[in-house]
Amino acid sequence: MLNHLGGGPGGIEHFFQQFTRPDDGLVEDPRLAGADAGSAKILIDSVHAEAGSRTIAELEAERDEVLLGLIELRNKVAGSSQAKSTKSVA
Repeated sequence: MLNHLGGGPGGIEHFFQQFTRPDDGLVEDPRLAGADAGSAKILIDSVHAEAGSRTIAELEAERDEVLLGLIELRNKVAGSSQAKSTKSVA
């Protein structure tokens, strides 16, 4: 899904266009080694199945909401840990 969003408005298809060489279809990004055209189609289809009818903008908003929630939770846990350590020193 991150690669889908990383492809910008063109989504996962644009992501693959950016990171594959059109002359031989080989993937330049070593993290995607072995992703031939058939594998790419499987990945693209599965991303679209996961995304459903949600647009790139909607997926980005969902991702951002989750990330902000994680930051908030991390800050609460850090604040709670800090409060506990202050009490044990007193």
